[in-house]
Amino acid sequence: MIKSLPFRLLRRDEYFTFGQKVLDVLSDFNLDLLKLIPLQGRVKVAVENLDEALVKTSTKIYTISLADADERRDLAFLAFRYNLVACSKRLKPEWNEAANLLIVTLRTYGWSLQTENYSTESSKLNNFVTDLEQKPKLKAAVELLQLTDWVNELKQSQLDFEASDKTRLELKASRSEIKTEDACLDIRKSCELLFQYINMMQELNPQDDFVVITRLLNEVIDEFTFTINQRKGKNLKDDEDSDEDNSSEEDDSKNE
Repeated sequence: MIKSLPFRLLRRDEYFTFGQKVLDVLSDFNLDLLKLIPLQGRVKVAVENLDEALVKTSTKIYTISLADADERRDLAFLAFRYNLVACSKRLKPEWNEAANLLIVTLRTYGWSLQTENYSTESSKLNNFVTDLEQKPKLKAAVELLQLTDWVNELKQSQLDFEASDKTRLELKASRSEIKTEDACLDIRKSCELLFQYINMMQELNPQDDFVVITRLLNEVIDEFTFTINQRKGKNLKDDEDSDEDNSSEEDDSKNE
């Protein structure tokens, strides 16, 4: 008989390893002759689904990257704005006029544009940069005030932000919809069904292959049972150590 395994005590990565080892055991036998192909197929699909669920790409790192890109474009915007204000203070009438024209334009989009949410900031920045590049008077003002490099940096920071946001959204859309918990449960059910079938067939129609498969599967089950028991023993010891520490603290408190 194939031994039972406390599946509920397995960790998610252990479910995957256990399922893979079950498949490894079956791979050395003529599954067609033993009528095990459908059951082996169920285990294989369950293991593949868990593998996909475990390795699904996390978007957390790309969310952090997006925040960094947003901070860089905020700094680029502030750098442009500070330089524009400085230009407006020059003792040159033509500079004052050009700077004030750009300031008025900037205020229509928002003097504190960098505080807007991601999408609003992107929309307004793109429109603002487009105005600076395509409207003759604004373009001439930028060139006169020698702000072309600052505009280019602002534009590039916005492009970098959009690229980072696109990557994040694409990865989010491509993430597996398979839930890890469901995949683990599928491995448990498919393995238990396989074990029940082998036990039944060994009772009804004993075969040497089933004897060997049973022995090999029990070895795998023993391995994981040992790991579970080791973990339970460690947790119990940690609890006992914690109780001893608490008891010692109480005794010290009484002695004081």
